[in-house]
Amino acid sequence: MASNENVVWVVADQQECNVLPVTFQLIGQARKLADELKTRVAVILLGNQVQRQADRLFAAGADRIYMGDDSQFADYQAGSYTEAIVDLTQKHQPQIMLLGSTPVGRELAPLLAAKLQTGLTAHCIELAINADGILDQKIPAYGGLITIVCPEKDRKWPPLPRVFSQRRRWMKRVKVKL
Repeated sequence: MASNENVVWVVADQQECNVLPVTFQLIGQARKLADELKTRVAVILLGNQVQRQADRLFAAGADRIYMGDDSQFADYQAGSYTEAIVDLTQKHQPQIMLLGSTPVGRELAPLLAAKLQTGLTAHCIELAINADGILDQKIPAYGGLITIVCPEKDRKWPPLPRVFSQRRRWMKRVKVKL
C-alpha cells in the first residue's frame, strides 16, 4: 500500500562505501525545499557496508534514510539500483526526488522516470517552490536561464549538478527484492 507523504527524496551517490559530496549538496537543497513544503527529507542509500554513512546523512539534514546495505549493491548496476528505487518509490510516492548530475545520476534518473512514467528535468541549477506550491526548475540556456514549471504537483525529479551548499533521526533498513 502506497503512502504519499509529499516527502523530498535524495538518491545518495556513493563509491567504495563513501557517500560522494554531491549527495550532501543535494540534501542541503532538499532541506530548503522540504522546509518550504513543511515536509521531510528522505535519502535512499544503496551500497555494501554503508551503514556507517548514516550519521553523516543525518548531520547534513536527512530526516529519514532508506538503506539497502547488501553485497548486491557493492558496485553500481543500473538494473538492480533502478528496481530497488522503483520499488521504494511505488510504496512511498515522494513528491520530489533529487539525483546528482554524476555518471550514476545521469544514467539512473531517466531509467527511473521511464519506469515510473513521470517527468524529468536535467541540468537544473536552481530549484524553488513557487507561490502555488509547485516546483520551479531553472536550467541554463543561451543568454540566461529557462524556468520549467510543471503544473502537476506530483513527482518532480531533477538531476542536479554540483551547485548547492551542504534533526530528527529515522532510519529503515529495507529488504530489496531482485
